[in-house]
Amino acid sequence: MTEEASKAVGREFKEEIGVDVQVEKLLCSAENFFTYRESSYHEIGFYFKVQGIDKEELPQQELFFGHEGNKVLIYKWIPLDQLNDYTIEPSFLKEELKDLNSSSKHIVVHD
Repeated sequence: MTEEASKAVGREFKEEIGVDVQVEKLLCSAENFFTYRESSYHEIGFYFKVQGIDKEELPQQELFFGHEGNKVLIYKWIPLDQLNDYTIEPSFLKEELKDLNSSSKHIVVHD
């Protein structure tokens, strides 16, 4: 499917958790170089700020995503001031999400 990244974000919110959102702006694009299971990867990601989320619509329970080795992966809504209490991937997001009003930026990470 040919679809802009910002439109895909809105569609995925609706498909995955049943919530309608509007993409407000691109927070950052990122090139993340990392090794996983002895293979090297170059991930390119776009991270958007969204609005229009009715807190009553958000799933209150954790949403199971899958397994990664012996880790269980979940989706969970957490307050921004509690980010440091969780393992967030990619890890640079903990810092970037502290200032949602800054200008868009491009980040390169070598983990």
